[in-house]
Amino acid sequence: MKSIGLAVCLLCAWISLGVASEKTLVLATAPFPPFRIIQADGSVAGADADIVREVFALAGYRVRYQVYPLARATDLLIWGGVAGFVSVTSSPERERYCHFSLPINHVRDVFFKRKDRTIAWRTMEDLAPYVVGHSGYNYAPVFLDAIRRQVFRRVETVRAENPEPLQFRKLLAGRMDLFICELNVGLWFLRNHAPEFSGIDSIATPVGPVRSFHVAFSKRWAGVDELVRQFNQALVQWKQTQRQGLIFSKYGMVGL
Repeated sequence: MKSIGLAVCLLCAWISLGVASEKTLVLATAPFPPFRIIQADGSVAGADADIVREVFALAGYRVRYQVYPLARATDLLIWGGVAGFVSVTSSPERERYCHFSLPINHVRDVFFKRKDRTIAWRTMEDLAPYVVGHSGYNYAPVFLDAIRRQVFRRVETVRAENPEPLQFRKLLAGRMDLFICELNVGLWFLRNHAPEFSGIDSIATPVGPVRSFHVAFSKRWAGVDELVRQFNQALVQWKQTQRQGLIFSKYGMVGL
């Protein structure tokens, strides 16, 4: 416990020393609780938002978040309208216009179902009889491949800001059998929409491997290479403070 307390004190000291000379950095984000939470007053919280804010403070930057729909944020990244976006998984498509930080967090896709249904699976082909819902995100490749191969009986897609409550309601109404969702995201909605979603649980089997969340930096941002270097260096320092565990506890997250 003493080592944890010392590490936290060092973090606070590093942040305090940087306040006098810090620079403001504009980063785009979009709601994806508990990783990124848009609060009633418009401020941005959540695990990834907090992590990036603290890491950039170590590097001498004050972060100012701007909230955009994901499609608009992508456009801004492509032409350099913002320094970066918090937070995304990497993909070949995104690598055309972004540099990625070291991992700031991890994500795991799972299926959610109604508690009164018994559904077990090992391969995507086991799910051929079912209607499966998703929200248009960059899911595990094995799932995206199954969609391309039309493995499932039918696919229900909702593309909207904050689509998870809509999908969970469709699940409860019997309009789909399974809904793929990041584990901590799904658990956050089950907790924060209780008792409405109390009839839903997750299937333990992960859909593909655990993947990483990163800060995506625009390749068109002036000085981006040095910015990525500074962030990664500060992130390595920050991870030595054990602050991540405290942030996970704050938002009720399961470590992966």
